[in-house]
Amino acid sequence: MTSKILVVDDDTEIRKVTGIYLENEGYEVIKAENGEQALSIIAETQIDLVLLDIMMPGMDGIETCMKIRENNIMPIIFLSAKSEDLDKIQGLASGADDYITKPFNAMELMARVKSQLRRYIKYSPVQSIDKNIIEIGNLTINTDTRQVFIGDKEVRLTPKEFDILELLARANSITVLEYNIMALITFATGIAVFLIVFLLLVNNKIKYIKYISKQVNKIANEELGLSLKVRGNDELAELCKNINIMSKQLKEKFDYERELENTKNELITNVSHDLRTPLTAIIGYLDILTNEKYKAKEEKEYLNSAYNLSIKLKKLIDELFEYTKLSSSDISLELVEADVGSILTQILGEYAPVFETKGLGIITYISDTKLPVKIDIEKIIRVFDNVLGNAEKYSSKPSDIIVRAYRNEDNIIISVSNKGKDIKKDKLDKMFEKFYRMDNSRSSKIEGSGLGLAISKKIVELHNGHIRAESNEDIVTINIRLPIAK
Repeated sequence: MTSKILVVDDDTEIRKVTGIYLENEGYEVIKAENGEQALSIIAETQIDLVLLDIMMPGMDGIETCMKIRENNIMPIIFLSAKSEDLDKIQGLASGADDYITKPFNAMELMARVKSQLRRYIKYSPVQSIDKNIIEIGNLTINTDTRQVFIGDKEVRLTPKEFDILELLARANSITVLEYNIMALITFATGIAVFLIVFLLLVNNKIKYIKYISKQVNKIANEELGLSLKVRGNDELAELCKNINIMSKQLKEKFDYERELENTKNELITNVSHDLRTPLTAIIGYLDILTNEKYKAKEEKEYLNSAYNLSIKLKKLIDELFEYTKLSSSDISLELVEADVGSILTQILGEYAPVFETKGLGIITYISDTKLPVKIDIEKIIRVFDNVLGNAEKYSSKPSDIIVRAYRNEDNIIISVSNKGKDIKKDKLDKMFEKFYRMDNSRSSKIEGSGLGLAISKKIVELHNGHIRAESNEDIVTINIRLPIAK
């Protein structure tokens, strides 16, 4: 039996060309130019499929579709120039089975027509007049008992699944007014939810901004190092992170400046003390000699004392100048590759007789293999002189000074150990500070400016090395680490 297709369009040419396509495929074509005419034809003739335009004078396609659906279930395909998603949704919601946008491809149109007819003819669906029973093809929905059947087999659904299925099944019976009301309610609900959520979020953001402002004021009032709570992962959270970094950096800079100020004051005090002490004695001796307030045999003694104090003063000034020079950013080293073991052996050979006269022996554990380092020889010798001199000054007499030199992975380790008083860790850390002396009173009985180990530290660091002190009961060890020459 030949399927009858109704083409409804107010445009004569569209009706004509669409009819040609369909007739070439063997379908019987009936044409209508408006909605009223289409409804009359359907009332009198068995139609198997409707091709329906939307934009028609009088009754438009949407209204025509809903009128058809009141009593008929044949497939309806919209042919329309309206291509917006909302237009397609409205068309399908009004009861259409498909939607094709003009201009359309003839092959696509025929494929969709055949698909709809095949499904319609095969299943011959009939919608029950009983409002409590919805039948679509072999799908039956009983809204009273909330049962669903496919053919004779019952399908178990959850309450939510049943509600969704019923809503979709009843979509064909929804009028334009009902659809618009539902859409309006949904839209209004969405707007209301959006506004409530937006106001809550804005309120939280305002509170957070006030919190940030309050904390920044605290930081500005010298509560440096204060950290802000970071909430979320948005721009405000990023701002808080940056403020925390700034607060920490400001505190570090402030603490550093305060430390520099304290160091400067300490430097002035120590330099003043160490310069004034010998200078006072020199002036005193010269005053005695100038005013001839001495006995003849004392003249040479006073001159020697003044001379020795002058030498001590010169040495202090030289070391202060050397330390300042080493602290300069433009200091340069005359680096050469040398065997530090050989240099150390030679220096210890010179120190041995001097140490013997003071009751000190030297025990060495220097590696037989070459210990190559790239150094400024003159400056490294100064380091060894300072470290050995420090060991001699603070060693118990008699005792031994132990010197080790060996390779450890990519470094050369030189250590000097002497027996003396146990030194607490806080004092060990200060040994390499400028003007620091174990004798807090800075007595002249123990020679030294307090700059020797500070100068040594500067020189070692200029060689990319490290120097530190450790104490094990009464044994104090100074360790020097220098990188191996490559």
